[in-house]
Amino acid sequence: MKSHGNKASLKLKAACSTLATKVNSTHKARKQQRVRKCVLDLLQLYDPEKVHTVDKLMSEWRNREMQLLQHLHQQYHLTDVGLTYFKSKYSRLFELPSIYKGTFCRQCVRRSNGEQRLYHRLYKKRVTVYSIEQIKYSIAILRKLNHEHILKLYDVFESRTRLVLITDLFDYSKCSLPISLLNKSKQRGFTLNESIIANIFHQMLCIVDYLHSKHYVHCNLNHDSFIIENWNQNQLPSAQENKDDDDEEHEEQLECKQEPEPFVKLIRVDQCYSVPEIAAKKDSFNLANQRYAAPEILHFNRSKISAKSDSYSLGILLYVMLTGMLPKQIPMIKCSKVESLVDVVDREVIEYEMQLDHNKLAWNSLSFHARDLITKLVHKEPERRLSMQQCFRHPWIVRYQNGYLKYNLLYEGYTDNLKKYQCIQKVRSGIRRLLLIKDCLGLMNDYVLTDEAKSIVNHWARTFEAHSVYQVVVPSHIKQLIVDFS
Repeated sequence: MKSHGNKASLKLKAACSTLATKVNSTHKARKQQRVRKCVLDLLQLYDPEKVHTVDKLMSEWRNREMQLLQHLHQQYHLTDVGLTYFKSKYSRLFELPSIYKGTFCRQCVRRSNGEQRLYHRLYKKRVTVYSIEQIKYSIAILRKLNHEHILKLYDVFESRTRLVLITDLFDYSKCSLPISLLNKSKQRGFTLNESIIANIFHQMLCIVDYLHSKHYVHCNLNHDSFIIENWNQNQLPSAQENKDDDDEEHEEQLECKQEPEPFVKLIRVDQCYSVPEIAAKKDSFNLANQRYAAPEILHFNRSKISAKSDSYSLGILLYVMLTGMLPKQIPMIKCSKVESLVDVVDREVIEYEMQLDHNKLAWNSLSFHARDLITKLVHKEPERRLSMQQCFRHPWIVRYQNGYLKYNLLYEGYTDNLKKYQCIQKVRSGIRRLLLIKDCLGLMNDYVLTDEAKSIVNHWARTFEAHSVYQVVVPSHIKQLIVDFS
């Protein structure tokens, strides 16, 4: 009986070992197939001439497949091992607003340490080649920058059809610069003053000064370039939640509750160029908002573009943060001489004169040093603008560092101005989408504008004018424009 039992146990052990060997061999074969697919994707993307050598590479690096992937990623300056391993490294959660054109964003968690990050996914067939090039250029710039106030890029995954970026986590719909200022201005128990705006502006100066130290000029600074990370957390209790509380207890809670300092981050670097790249650039800049751009960038005068071009954009940003609105621009048609291949030709150029005091109540409510800093930053001539180091030494920044600006409150209509500013930005983005729809409809020869579209637009315009809290009147040419594009 013992011998029979020993034989059965030996047969069981042999069967288990055979099964384990088959499982290991199957697992190893699947792993090799995944690695081969990753290697093939990399060669097709970055070195198509070596696609036929994929089997030779796999045989040379047998039992060292992961080292082969690491070698290729170092050779092609990539940060991780491809889309195949993305799901093994990250778990995706709920959707968030995107910041890059054509991307889809989700919150994700790194499985190894539980860190929360932002996942950007781009399908290459759904966007233009230019958009893909701009995102890849942003990736290249972000890899060269290492600053706590600049968006950090952790991983990049790429295949023939998709491009995935892993960055710092943020919700753009809640922490963008105008929305953060608007929410804080409406928050109970919190009052915006020049000291808070100076804190935000000082961090912007540090960011731009770091870019200039790396010999880069941003060229496209605007309100969409920055976010405020920690202001959408730790909100003070609202009035409805504390109806039954005593006034004394409520005041004590407000005093004990300390507001976090605003933490500014730069999230967009797609138009950030070095000085030699600007000198060799042939096409004009793709600007997100021309109201923030310096005149030399608008007219693409490469000889005048320098680090002081960013000073102009920062001056407009400071004006918006202090008043809640953009400065008024008065168009001036001037004649300028342009050199052509044959002769010097006179050409009409539209230049804009900046009027900072078009709203005298908002402008005069600012302190003298704040107005002086804005005026010296938005000069038309780059040579007369302040540099970053001169801004750090300006009396307004010095007074902020010494704690004197916290008593300078902002304009009473600041919140209303920010609401109007947000409304205008939404209208601008809506017109851009309508232009895209118009381009798509232009491909259809049998497209006919229906009367229903006209009635819907007219009803929307009347409702907007009658019930809008912003007191905005929709002009007739804008109505017709929307009708044509609807």
